[in-house]
This record gives sequence, C-alpha cells and structure tokens, in this order.
Amino acid sequence: MLALLVGKAEISAAQNLLQQRLFEQLPQRDNTYVIGYQGGNIEASDLHADHRIWFLSSKSGERYWNAFGLADRLNISTSNSIIVEINSPFSGENGRVAGLFARGDDGSLYLLHRGKIGGGKSGIGKQAFLEWSNLTLTSVQTPDGRTFEAILIGKLDSRSLSKDVARFVYAVANFKATISNQELVSLPNDELERIADKKPRKPKTILVETTVFVRDQTVSEYAKRRANGRCDLCGENAPFSDSQGRPYLECHHIVWLANGGLDTIDNTCALCPNCHRKMHVVGSKKDIKILLSAASRRIANAA
Repeated sequence: MLALLVGKAEISAAQNLLQQRLFEQLPQRDNTYVIGYQGGNIEASDLHADHRIWFLSSKSGERYWNAFGLADRLNISTSNSIIVEINSPFSGENGRVAGLFARGDDGSLYLLHRGKIGGGKSGIGKQAFLEWSNLTLTSVQTPDGRTFEAILIGKLDSRSLSKDVARFVYAVANFKATISNQELVSLPNDELERIADKKPRKPKTILVETTVFVRDQTVSEYAKRRANGRCDLCGENAPFSDSQGRPYLECHHIVWLANGGLDTIDNTCALCPNCHRKMHVVGSKKDIKILLSAASRRIANAA
C-alpha cells in the first residue's frame, strides 16, 4: 500500500522530481504554442514533447498544474487541446484535484490519478473510465488511516516515466474519443443532418508539428515476403495487386513504434488494408497473439 503525501515540502519535492524527469525525457520545443483550457487560452514557450505526448507545468491557484496532450496533434497556428490534467494540491488532501503523489514502503515516489475524467460531462466519469480502460487500481492510505484507490501512473524516479505517463494519456484520449463517437452514433438522422449542414463547406487548415519515424524498407520487404501474398491475420489473399503486379499488403508494427516498439522482423507483419485498420482501431489481445506467432516465423518456414 502506498502512503499519500500531504506535507507541503514533500509534495513540492515530488512535483520537482516529476518535472525534472519529464524535462529530461521530453525535449523542450522551440515554438510558442497556444494551449486551450476551460475558460480561456495561454501561450506556452516552455512546452516539452517527444513523439508521443506533450507536457506543460505551472502553478495555478492552490495546486500544481500538470497538463498533457498528444504530440501528433500539436500545431502552431491554432489552440491545442489538453487531453488530461494530473494536478496536485500544494498541501493536504483534496479529493476534487485528480492528481496525487504517494510514497512506497521503500521510499520511492509515485504519480497517481483518482480516475476522474471528463469534468462531469454525461457518460464520462471515473466509473465509466475505469470499466473501459481496465487500468490497475492501487490502494493509498492517508495519514489518518483512511484508504482509497487510485490509478498508478508511474514511478517518479524512473527512466520510463514519460512512457508510463503516455500510456495513461493515450488511454484517456481513446476513452474520450469513444464516448464522442457513441454520442454521434446515438443522434437521430434529422439531428445529425442538421449539425452536418452547419459545418463549414471547406475544411480549415492548420500547421502541424509532428515526428515521423523513418522505417527500414528492408524490414517491411521481409515481412511481406514472409506472408507470401496472404494477410498474416485473416489468412486471405491480398485484395489486389500493386502497380508492379505484387500482392498488396501493408507492413504493421505489432508493438507500435509510438509505444516504443522496435522496427524489426520480429515486431512486424504483413496485413491486408482491412486487418491493418482493425489493428489500429481494435487491436485485441487475441489478434496480437496471432501476429506475434506470424512474426516469429522465418521465410524458410513460410507456406
């Protein structure tokens, strides 16, 4: 069980360690960004980001403000949305502030979140998020002996802290996207048509700053040859041939590069377009197991 930090000095030290580790692991960006929040916008010239997430931190009222968003959506021409805030009070216990720090039996410090997602919006909340995300809860004890459960995000003094935080940020982002899509699906046809008709006829343009992985074409070619014209997931023949007359399959990284996956033949497979999209939308554990088995084969053993 973890012990909740409530003292002003110990919370300040934990916040400083959080910033230190994330600043080390997330390089500072050169541009100035507009960050949108409830009630307004701020300009940030000290934003830190890698290819997964961005991080911005300051003091706000009686709490430390730690805002996170998705790096591949960063743009310098319009406001950027915050995916989740992991804030902590300066001192004491505040159940209305979702973030918190705690100490383990060995003295290690941890970052946690109470699981409150969505700010009270219908369909978005702690219970719904926990049921959807299947994240692990950890018991936390207050100085007066009470206990509650919170989501363990990561160990502060860890080389993988930014990856641990990114895993949580992506879970929140995907949950919110799922809820938003469900809201659209539930609209009656006439309401959907009314809303769609009000949208601008020409889409707006934004300047996006992102990181692109340079993938090894040798690895991609090997995965496609190993598949021998059949999708590694559904087993069907490639749906069509490319301009060179070769079966069209797409190279997929089983553990995504954005999540730290390697660009190796043991982490790649060849998929038809439908299955490739399925893996990015659903990505079930059962399908991942099938693909890992396919990626373990060598061409000499391929059918």
